[in-house]
Amino acid sequence: MVTLKELSALRSALNIAMEEKKVRLQLEVSERRQAELQALMEACDISKQKDLFNAALTLLEWAVGERRKGRTIASMDEASMKYKELAMPALSAVRVEA
Repeated sequence: MVTLKELSALRSALNIAMEEKKVRLQLEVSERRQAELQALMEACDISKQKDLFNAALTLLEWAVGERRKGRTIASMDEASMKYKELAMPALSAVRVEA
């Protein structure tokens, strides 16, 4: 199984290989949200905000692709075989493709 960190690194490597034109993004977030982002970076051993953004984008792209196929995005407890579906308005808006 590939980790999010590995996917992010691959995505970064592909971006470099393709020599895409880069654009600068700026975000305004509350101090509380910034602390949450920092905690995520620490939990995932990510040192750059760019890498956190790329990892999050990779996960969202995957989830959108799965929703387009009509699949449910969920977390599963393998021991009990119970799952909890992700409730995220952005994913709820994704249309299933025929």
